[in-house]
Amino acid sequence: MPDIREPLQRFAVFICPVLSGSGVRVKLLEAFASGIPAVSTIVGAEGLAKVSGDVCELADSAGNFAASVLRLLSNPGYSLEMARRAKQMVERERDSRHATKRLESLYRSEVHRSRIRTSPEIVAPSVQNVESTIRFS
Repeated sequence: MPDIREPLQRFAVFICPVLSGSGVRVKLLEAFASGIPAVSTIVGAEGLAKVSGDVCELADSAGNFAASVLRLLSNPGYSLEMARRAKQMVERERDSRHATKRLESLYRSEVHRSRIRTSPEIVAPSVQNVESTIRFS
C-alpha cells in the first residue's frame, strides 16, 4: 500500500494489544503519523511511549485496555490533543527527512572541526612563525 494514512483515517482509535516481542512497532508509528489516537500495551509502545496519555494510552490488563479505548471514544478533545502530540513526536523524532538534516549538520560540523585541527598553521607551524615566537640569543 503506497500510503497507509488514507485507510487509517477511517478509524477513531488504533489499538496495539502486543503482549510480547521487541523492537519498534511500525504500525503504532503509522497511527501516530496519521493522527489517530492509540491505545497500546507497555510492550507494544516500547521505545515510543513511557507515560500513559502523553502520545498514547498505555494499558496492560484487559479491563484497563477497554477503559482506555472507551475514554478515547468518549472524549474527543483529549483524543485529538494526544494524537496531535503523537504526530508531532513522530515528525520531530522519527521523520527520516529531519534525521537526515541532523546527520548532515553533524557531518558538516565534524568536517569543519577536523579541518581546523589539521590546518597547517596548527599542526605544523611555519619556521617563520616559530622564529618570531622564539628569540635566539
